[in-house]
Amino acid sequence: MTSTLKISALIFSTMFLISCEEKPTVPILTTNAVTEITTTSAVSGGVITNDGGAPVISMGICWNTSNEPTIDNIKTIETGESNSFTSNLTGLAPKTLYYLRAYATNSAGTGYGESVSFTTLGDTPASVAANATNIAIDSAVLNGTVNPNSLSTTVSFEWGANTDYGNTVAATQSPVTGNTSVSVSVKLTGLTPGTTYHFRIKAENSLGITYSSDMTFRTLGDIPSVTTLDVTNLQTHAATLNSSVNPNYLSTSVTFEWGTTTSYDSTTTALQSPLTGNSDVSVNIDLSGLSPGTTYHYRIVATNELGTTNSEDITFTTLGQVPLIVTHTPIIKIDSAVLYSSVNPNYLSTEVIFEWGLTNSYGNTISPDDSPFTGSSLINTSTVLSNLSAETTYHFRIKATNELGTTYSEDSTFSTYSLVDADNNYYHSVVIGTQTWMNENLKTTKFTNGDLIGTTTPSTFDITNESAPKYQWSPNGNDDNKTIYGKLYTWFTVTDNRQICPYGWHVPSNNEWITLIDFIGGESNAGSKLKETGILHWESPNADATDEYKFTALPAGYRTCYGLFTGFKTSSYFWTSTEKDITEAFFRPIWSELTYIGNGSEAKCYGFSVRCIKD
Repeated sequence: MTSTLKISALIFSTMFLISCEEKPTVPILTTNAVTEITTTSAVSGGVITNDGGAPVISMGICWNTSNEPTIDNIKTIETGESNSFTSNLTGLAPKTLYYLRAYATNSAGTGYGESVSFTTLGDTPASVAANATNIAIDSAVLNGTVNPNSLSTTVSFEWGANTDYGNTVAATQSPVTGNTSVSVSVKLTGLTPGTTYHFRIKAENSLGITYSSDMTFRTLGDIPSVTTLDVTNLQTHAATLNSSVNPNYLSTSVTFEWGTTTSYDSTTTALQSPLTGNSDVSVNIDLSGLSPGTTYHYRIVATNELGTTNSEDITFTTLGQVPLIVTHTPIIKIDSAVLYSSVNPNYLSTEVIFEWGLTNSYGNTISPDDSPFTGSSLINTSTVLSNLSAETTYHFRIKATNELGTTYSEDSTFSTYSLVDADNNYYHSVVIGTQTWMNENLKTTKFTNGDLIGTTTPSTFDITNESAPKYQWSPNGNDDNKTIYGKLYTWFTVTDNRQICPYGWHVPSNNEWITLIDFIGGESNAGSKLKETGILHWESPNADATDEYKFTALPAGYRTCYGLFTGFKTSSYFWTSTEKDITEAFFRPIWSELTYIGNGSEAKCYGFSVRCIKD
């Protein structure tokens, strides 16, 4: 009985002790941070801080795409006796949000660490198209950058003449990897010159396809550009046509179309054709066999594979015109004349003829010795007419002919003179009744034998006390007046036996003046009939001047013996050769304000005008 009790007591005691021990619990642990994240993998782990009083039979990481994954989801199983572990997560999907936590299992069950989230690497590609480079007439390099975003990415360029593209070519660098922008490019060939193309980048990885924005480029080449330049080497029968042509990268043929109208008639290829390159090139042609003085039209035609450019119409005129004539005043004598002219041949050989005669029908021709003429400026020429009749009016004109035609000068006239004095001053004359008179005032400074007629210096010198003063002066004391008004002479001068009138002529007597006056109707109106008309040389009123007999009396005035000039432009005083007495001689005055001619006498030392009369 005692033994039984002891055994029972021992069993009870043991069971009591067993019932008083702790039961095991699930492990307690922490989850490590996620590291080494890639597109399909990551690394994490955990640390078991309490095994729950029982041996850990498994541990690792479990994960899922929803929060708080469990070991019923995907997990790793790690082994070992350490209370910390590391797990490699594989087979993940790129660009995916995952949740994971560490777990540990013992006899009491499974414990979990805190839930941690992470996202795997990876994205659809990013692409940026850049400007095309190395653009040529038929090729170009397309450029851009692509970020594969950690996934192997195939890259191609879509291109074409519009945004429908229609062509695809793989980038030289395809496929690309990594997580940074990678330069990509491709060279296109066989393109059409002068054409605008569109392109974009197509980048594709396991997550999808992306396209860059549309870009454009234009292949080199255009229709030619043309600039016309001035014509050079312009001549009567030739010219050089010039232009500047830019081929715009394409082989370009250049021709000149030319003719006398805008229809052109001829085509000549430029000496430099064909052209290449992309800069202005000077082109030209030399034309010959052209007609002088002719206006031509021309244009430049430049053609390449993209088209044709025509310049605007340009004109030029070859050198040469009908001759130009300028007639000059002849030098006239009694029986001859020298005719002068200037002729511009206007680049063409020009024959010159002087036509002359008593009427504007001419009837006579003479050529200057130096005809024909060439050149492009006025050339002076002359010819001498001889054996002419004195005091006769002749007509003349100049005829100049070159291959373009004939030019005539206007009809001109000249009148030969009747007499010449010792100074080679020539004078016209007029026949009035039975007399022939000079119709100009005498202006010689010499006697007919060549001796000089004296002149006082100064012109105001008093000659009253000289017994036989022989002097001459210009009217009003101004030598510029002699050309029109002649000279003033003392009576001693005009009656000197050396003579002041040309041979065959003499100073008229008072009776010869009376013969003139009687013929024209008497003294009362003789002044008006003998005076030059108008008030160019006479002062107003120049009463009733008609000059109907062409005597053309001019108002030289007179000089007194003591040096006073008076009556200039208001009166004419003409000596006669008739002496009144030892101190005075007769003269004939005419006045501006009166119509008659006077009859008076004055001291022989006075200075009056002289008109000569034919013997």
